[in-house]
Amino acid sequence: MGVSNSQTIDSSKINPLIKRTHEYLSSEDHNLIKKAFWLSDKAHHGQFRKTGEPFIEHPLEVAMILAELHLDVSSIVTALLHDVVEDTSITLHEIKKDFGKSVAFLVDGVTKLSQIKFKSNYERESENIRKMFVSMGKDVRVILVKLADRLHNMRTLAPLSEERQLRISQETLNIYAPLAGRLGLHSIKMELEDLAFKYIYPEVYSSIFQQFEEETKERNKYIKDVIAFLTEELAKKTKVKFEIKGRTKNMYSIYKKMQNQKISYAEVYDIIAFRICTQKMHECYELLGWVHSLWKPIPGRFKDFIAIPKANNYQSLHTTVIGPQGKKLEIQIRTYDMHYIAERGVAAHWQYKDEAFLKNVKVQTQTLKKFSWLQDLVALHRQAQHSNVFLESVKKDLFESDIYVFTPKGDVKEFSSGATPIDFAYAVHTDIGNKLKEAKVNGRIVPLKYKLQNGDVIEVNTSEKSHPVREWLNICMTSKARSRIRSYIKDEERKMAVQVGQKLLDKELKKVDFSLDRFLKQSECKKTMVSMGLNTHEDIYAQIGYGKVITQNFIQKVLGKDLVAPKVPEAPKKSKKKHDSPIEVEGMGSVMVQLAKCCAPLPGEDILGYISVERGIVVHQRECKKLQNLTPERYVDVSWRIKDEFKQVVHVKIMVYDETGTLNNISNIFTERSINILELASAAREDDLKADVFVSFEVRDIEELRSIIRCLEQIKNVVSVSRSSSASIKY
Repeated sequence: MGVSNSQTIDSSKINPLIKRTHEYLSSEDHNLIKKAFWLSDKAHHGQFRKTGEPFIEHPLEVAMILAELHLDVSSIVTALLHDVVEDTSITLHEIKKDFGKSVAFLVDGVTKLSQIKFKSNYERESENIRKMFVSMGKDVRVILVKLADRLHNMRTLAPLSEERQLRISQETLNIYAPLAGRLGLHSIKMELEDLAFKYIYPEVYSSIFQQFEEETKERNKYIKDVIAFLTEELAKKTKVKFEIKGRTKNMYSIYKKMQNQKISYAEVYDIIAFRICTQKMHECYELLGWVHSLWKPIPGRFKDFIAIPKANNYQSLHTTVIGPQGKKLEIQIRTYDMHYIAERGVAAHWQYKDEAFLKNVKVQTQTLKKFSWLQDLVALHRQAQHSNVFLESVKKDLFESDIYVFTPKGDVKEFSSGATPIDFAYAVHTDIGNKLKEAKVNGRIVPLKYKLQNGDVIEVNTSEKSHPVREWLNICMTSKARSRIRSYIKDEERKMAVQVGQKLLDKELKKVDFSLDRFLKQSECKKTMVSMGLNTHEDIYAQIGYGKVITQNFIQKVLGKDLVAPKVPEAPKKSKKKHDSPIEVEGMGSVMVQLAKCCAPLPGEDILGYISVERGIVVHQRECKKLQNLTPERYVDVSWRIKDEFKQVVHVKIMVYDETGTLNNISNIFTERSINILELASAAREDDLKADVFVSFEVRDIEELRSIIRCLEQIKNVVSVSRSSSASIKY
């Protein structure tokens, strides 16, 4: 559908928008805005919102919100057209033809996935948000339009059902409000929070609002008096030009402080804050000194966001002082340029007047690098297979950082509370995280589960032999670290699955006198793989290794015949290669091997291996009960390769009469044999005068363990000795 410029439009509707953008957009831009308005008005003709207003009022209001931020003409046009693809017959192709690639991309980025069927509203919203973030990674104006759209929707939420009000408000509080904060759009963030708060907790909101309103007159007088006093006193002490304004916290911020500190409204001390703006950076510090000379600062309440800006480029000095009437006051000091960034956030970097930025991809990229967390979210999209996983991760990363730590070179890294050295390592670089060996905090080695604290200097050491393990997922908290760890584990599991699958296929083919190479060259093999959606030999190996394809079934499909009884395998040739593992795996070369914790097999015991994709070959005692519940197809013959230095941790449970000296006698048995006790604990039994003693220690083989058990059984007061096990292995 082409758009004719000769069409007349209702100027009474478009005039406020034209007037608002008149100071920074050209007449040519205004013609494009009018053209977009005409198309939107015509496309939405006959459509009404739940408020009863013509639908065109919504895109107009969204455009006005963006005009307040002085956004470029493409953003304004997108605001006017953002619903036409979803709700009318207008196509993206038509928008591209009439308004260009940029507008078409932005409209597509904010258009919901209305043509796809989802299992639930949650899944639909998850995928919509995922799509929005991907588009935002290419052009941040997508989210600026979406935030304006959400803000106007929240302003007009009243006519909707209570269920929809609650769902939309919760999503706003979880996603859009913190996202606005991360982008530095604090006025939008606060309004979204308060609107959502009003619908989620209406009674609490009403109570706080009523108390807030009752104090308005007194509060306004206090703000006026403080500004007058501070202006007069600072003017006496310095020639620096400055401007002071007062403000109050929004309702939701007051509520959060009440909840977090478990206090009443009357106990919230910092409802009022003051902002001092000046021209130059060094003047901020001078004014801070004079403020502290007037009022006592509260220790621990000073933050220098000028030296260490927030991730959204916010810069300001924050201090809390004891002001007039003994009230605690938060005072922010910044330059006018810093204030401009603080008010407009990322929008300040995407202004129409900065034409070089809009046209120069290199300049765009450099500017967006300042918002590195945004790029991390885009990378997370590529890692997360399911939109629900992506959404849950986004929720964690959207909230603003409150921990600032340093690299040894003095670079600043920001995290939310609970972050660990693992998160720090991955924030530096994925390779650093993947090779993390140990971490030092302020020069001292700390566990990887250490919680980072403000001001910590973090140093991480790496090793080519180190790699991520599943346990790290329970320690780290950032989405970047978690996605990289999952990705590494997934890659390693596939490598293992390919190796295991190839061995299993080769093993079964030998039973029917077929070589693996010959089998793979069969034309029916390729056809069967294609029918299964598999492209390479590695793909079929992986599917077999994961247990998704039964080896015998696959062979039968290709060869078209049943398998014969297995042949007696030849004795494996002994390798001259030196091995570190105490286990020899029949028919396999270098492969990951570990001893099962459930039965802790020892040299001298009959053992059997089980192929686990995640853990390699897990070796059990042949009589282990765990093996009875596992797939026999994955059994593999293994044998001991005894080494003198080999030791295995075992656990025994000793039932004793609870009398003095018994524990000492037990301990002596191990001391006399120079056996290392790793853990010793006891617990009294409730039903009699006996106690259970649990001992973990290291032995060389089954004979040494049996010898120790016999000695323990001979001790006075010992009732019985039995071998115990640790936590079960999960495959």
